[in-house]
Amino acid sequence: MIYQNQYQTCGGKKEEFEDFRTCAIREAQEEINLKLIIERIQLILKHTYYSHNKSGTKPTTNKDYQEDRINQANLVQIPTYLYWVQYNELNQIKNNEPLKQSNLEWRDYEQCKHLVFTPTLTDNMTKIFKEYIPKYVEEYSKRGKVTRDPYQINQKRKYPKNQRN
Repeated sequence: MIYQNQYQTCGGKKEEFEDFRTCAIREAQEEINLKLIIERIQLILKHTYYSHNKSGTKPTTNKDYQEDRINQANLVQIPTYLYWVQYNELNQIKNNEPLKQSNLEWRDYEQCKHLVFTPTLTDNMTKIFKEYIPKYVEEYSKRGKVTRDPYQINQKRKYPKNQRN
């Protein structure tokens, strides 16, 4: 567990042969027993930063940023996907990793505002609940599927837009 005593969504390490979407599908199956349907998976953001270690738990500071970029420090990318779990899928969901994570909980925005989450979720909480989720629901309700990457997040960007402090 990288972020002890903090809430997070399911996720994990990307295998060398995987893209981020394939990794998200595999991790959902492994961690919460949910088989994701590709038409309902939507990339909403990618948190990108440099870290002093591969696991991403020691982000570089703005002061270190230029030097780390030049020295090819570890570039960490944390994509975040939305997925609409439908009512008939709720019975599939279970905690497949009870020794690694606590019980699964459903939370709304008001509840989430008062909890401690991992940095990616904390930094983007309001945007996820107030912008991304409503747009996702509207699009899926109209089309029966969602745009994979509606915000044109550049998968090949070499350097982060914003550095973490």
